[in-house]
Amino acid sequence: ASYNDIDALVDWVGTEQTESLGPKSIHLKDALTPTLLFPFAAPRVGGDLSDAGSRSEMEMKVLLWAVQRLIGGLSHISADRDVA
Repeated sequence: ASYNDIDALVDWVGTEQTESLGPKSIHLKDALTPTLLFPFAAPRVGGDLSDAGSRSEMEMKVLLWAVQRLIGGLSHISADRDVA
């Protein structure tokens, strides 16, 4: 997954979805306000801890940054809405 994928997911969650069929507009999905997130990512791993190196470090950084971007994007949606 790329940052574009994460941004698209955040946009989909926080945006109302409609579809135009001729002169009519059909409501498909309300804009959602996330209140709970369980981020999970697990890339394929080969070897053991002694094999950890620069590639493992790069993969970990990418995953952490992607999760942070997802949390930041979803929290921005919730900041504009009263979730109490």
